[in-house]
Amino acid sequence: MRNSSKTGLLLGVLALAGCSVMGSLGGGTTGTAGTAAPTATAGGTGKIVMIDLVGKTADEAAESLRTAGFTSSPEVNRIMLECEGTTKEVGRISCQAPQAGALADRYAIINITVHEGAHHFSGSLVRAQLAKVRGMTIAEAKTYLKGLGHDGEVAVWEQPVFSNSCAAQKVCDVSPEGGTGIHDPVTLVINPNSNVDISLPP
Repeated sequence: MRNSSKTGLLLGVLALAGCSVMGSLGGGTTGTAGTAAPTATAGGTGKIVMIDLVGKTADEAAESLRTAGFTSSPEVNRIMLECEGTTKEVGRISCQAPQAGALADRYAIINITVHEGAHHFSGSLVRAQLAKVRGMTIAEAKTYLKGLGHDGEVAVWEQPVFSNSCAAQKVCDVSPEGGTGIHDPVTLVINPNSNVDISLPP
């Protein structure tokens, strides 16, 4: 009986030791190989801090987003504006939404603009290109648009009230300003010849 009690006590101690060892080794939890890459999350919000995609290719951006914890691949948005002051290297991302540093859901749709050279998008002119006609003369604006491949009608409209935002007979604005096709009409809005005040004195 005494030997049996000692044997039982020894087995109990070994069993407890085994449980302790298994617990310290992780037991039934997933090992290192099954652990996802760390993500930059905002504590308590369940959102991920958006990474900077500018300068990457679309494939590089997709891989970086997966590593950061996002579930969707970036979508090329051909309407989104070109970001000012960013890369102009062909085939590289020049604009993204959400912006780097913003908080986003892991399943959020990420829009990117990939710089495609002089025309950006085949057969189209984007806002950033059209905006450059501001401050030009009519002749300069027409030459510039032709150099971008535009062969549609270029109309000129002289606004009735002088604007101090641009000089006399210079392009103050362009329509449509959000982008257009290279065969579509464009209207240049210009200032009158002068800003002479012809109102009666008080």
